[in-house]
Amino acid sequence: MKAIGHPAASALPHDDNRDFSPRVGFAWDIGGTGKHILRGGYGLYYGQTFLNIPLFMIQQANPTIFAGVFSLGTGDVVPGTGGKILGVDWRFGIDPLPTIPPPPTQLAAGNTGRIMDPKYRNPYTQQWNLGYAWQLNSYSVLEFDYTHVLGLHESKTLNINPQRRLLSESFGSSRPLDGAFAAAGLPVLGRIDLEASVGRSRYDGMNVTYRRRLHNRVTVNATYTLSKAVAYDGNSAAFRNRAVNHFDYFNKYSLGPVPNDTRHRFSASGVITLPKGFQIAPIVQIESARAYSPSYGSAVDVLGLGSGRANRIVVFTASPNDLKATLAAFGDPGASNTNRIKYRDCIRAGQCTIYPFDKLRGQPYFQLDTRISKDFRIKEKYTVTALFQMFDLTNRANFGNNFSGDVRQTTFGKPNAFITPGGVIVPHAFSGEFGVKFAF
Repeated sequence: MKAIGHPAASALPHDDNRDFSPRVGFAWDIGGTGKHILRGGYGLYYGQTFLNIPLFMIQQANPTIFAGVFSLGTGDVVPGTGGKILGVDWRFGIDPLPTIPPPPTQLAAGNTGRIMDPKYRNPYTQQWNLGYAWQLNSYSVLEFDYTHVLGLHESKTLNINPQRRLLSESFGSSRPLDGAFAAAGLPVLGRIDLEASVGRSRYDGMNVTYRRRLHNRVTVNATYTLSKAVAYDGNSAAFRNRAVNHFDYFNKYSLGPVPNDTRHRFSASGVITLPKGFQIAPIVQIESARAYSPSYGSAVDVLGLGSGRANRIVVFTASPNDLKATLAAFGDPGASNTNRIKYRDCIRAGQCTIYPFDKLRGQPYFQLDTRISKDFRIKEKYTVTALFQMFDLTNRANFGNNFSGDVRQTTFGKPNAFITPGGVIVPHAFSGEFGVKFAF
C-alpha cells in the first residue's frame, strides 16, 4: 500500500492517549421546598477499543505479516511428516506436528489484506440529559428524563478494494487498486480491509418513572421509555459493522435501528404486603418489536462486491415495501450471475435501490414474573420464609427479532429462535421454583 502511495499507508497508527473528557451538571431545587427538582448535564465519555485493534497496530509495525500459512482437512498431507495424511495415518500427539514455515513478509496475489487507518482514534460518546422530578407526597415521586447520546469514531471495517461489478458489468471482478499494484510490480491483492474509526450511532430516549415507597402495604416502581437507537449497518459501538455498499459507506439506506432498538418499553415491579405474613411481588416487562433486516442469504453477492460485506435485498423504487417484487421479476439471485446482473442493471438505471437497514420488526415482547412468600416467625429472633417464584407466568414464547430473513425461503418472516433461550433471567417458557429462607 505504501509502494502505490495509498493514503491508508501514509503513516503507522499511533496511541491516542491525550484525550480530554469534560463533564458538567446541575441540579436546581425550584422553590426551595424539595418537591420540584430540575437537573441536567453533559459529558464526553471515551470508550475502550476492541483488543483486536491494538494487536493489529502492533503487528503492522512489524516487518512480518500475521497470516495463516496453511489450512488442513481430512485427507490432506501434513507438511513435514513424511507424507502422512490427516485422518488416515497421522495421529495427533504421537506423530510429528506440521512444519510451520517462517512468517511471510509479502502477501501473495489474490490474498486478503488488513491495514489500520493511520488516523484511528479512541471512540467516544457525547451525552446530554435533562430531567425533572416532582415529589407528589411523602411516599411517591414522578420523574421525567430525556437522554441524548451521540457515538463518534466507532469501529468500522471498510473494504477499500471491492470488486466493481456494481459500477459496470464491464469491470467484471476487477478492483480499484489492480492497476496500481500491477504498475508497481507488486502482487495484485484481493479485498483490503481498512480498520477505521469512522462509525457513528445515536440514541434518544424519554423516560417517565413513578416510584412509590412502602405505603399502605404497597411499593411500586414503574417506568415507560420512548426511545430510538440508530447506527450504520449494525449495532452501536460494535466491532466491524461492515457496509452493504463499499462504494458508499454512509448512504441513507445504511442508517437504521440497531438490532436491540425498541421504540416503546414499559416495566413495573411491586411488593404487596398482605395480612398474616404473605407477600406478592410481581414484575412485568413489555416492549415493542425489535428490528431485523431481510436478505438473500449470506452467500449471495447480489451487488457483485466480493466478500466482506453486509447483506441486504434490492427493491423497486416505485414499490420499496414490496420485498419480493424484484425476486419475482429477476429470479433468484443465488441461482446465477445472469440473474444478479438484472438486479445491478436495475440499480444503475435508478429503478431499484437497496432496502434500508433493519426496517423490519419482529415480535413484541411480554413477560410476567411473580414471587409469593409467607413468613413464619419463631420466637422473636428467627424467621422462616417460604418462597414460590414463577417465571414467564403466561408461558409466552418471546422471539424478539429472531426471524428468518431470507426472502427466497418459505420460512421468511417466521421465528427461528428465542430471546436468551438458555437464560434464567428472561426464560422462554413457564418455570417455577420453591425455596426457603432462614433469618436469625
